[in-house]
Amino acid sequence: MECFFPNGAPSCWGARDRQPSVPSSSGASSSSSSSSSVSTDYGASSTAEDVTAGLDLTGRVYVVTGGTGAIGAEACRVLISRGASIVLAARDAKRANATVASIEGAAAKVIVLTCDLASMRSVRAFAAAFCALAMPLHGILCAAGIVAEPLFDLTEDGVERHFAINHLSHFLLVHELTNELVRTAASSGVQGRVVLVASSAHHFAYRVRRGVTKPSRGIDFANLNEPFGYTARGAYGQSKVRSIHWFPYDRVGVVNADP
Repeated sequence: MECFFPNGAPSCWGARDRQPSVPSSSGASSSSSSSSSVSTDYGASSTAEDVTAGLDLTGRVYVVTGGTGAIGAEACRVLISRGASIVLAARDAKRANATVASIEGAAAKVIVLTCDLASMRSVRAFAAAFCALAMPLHGILCAAGIVAEPLFDLTEDGVERHFAINHLSHFLLVHELTNELVRTAASSGVQGRVVLVASSAHHFAYRVRRGVTKPSRGIDFANLNEPFGYTARGAYGQSKVRSIHWFPYDRVGVVNADP
């Protein structure tokens, strides 16, 4: 799922709703001054290299969570290879710095700031630290998450861990940085982006309407922060339901994204 901030006016759409490239009079796709034309014919086998081919991201700044995981680290590597700079939100600074050291050319392109997504206080502190850098912000990649933890547990804020880390903390992070995205888009003319990592696991959320003949999956708000009926699959699944139903707030619209 991607949310866009074109020239300060946000809108959102899913993976199949890409902006089409605009043909030039010669029949080739035209390109803007900030990037070359990019194919929109992507599929399940497309790589980060494929979907960024031809992009020049020099001068762009992206906040990335989960940068030490497989998806986040690869995204950082490719963004850096295209000229972008990264502010890495990381719970474990030592591990984050090791990841940075493993990426060619990353040392001069990455700033590591502490951010524990299990703590709303830490998320707010990260956002404040980012704003203090006085850098532009062209996008946020929310790639961090926990998957199917076997035992029920709460964060320091009293929220079930899957829901807190996979959804609420990212929601708060985007909320805290939305003004930075909008200001950058308005001053640069370059649309900002918020990218969420969804999962087909949303199909396996809790059954919340008992007694009906068909499965009714969703978020069990009544027992969200209670151990009653807890399953690792259900807890993870309902956190990913929120990833595809990113509800509207402030200036961000909503989209149904592909799983």
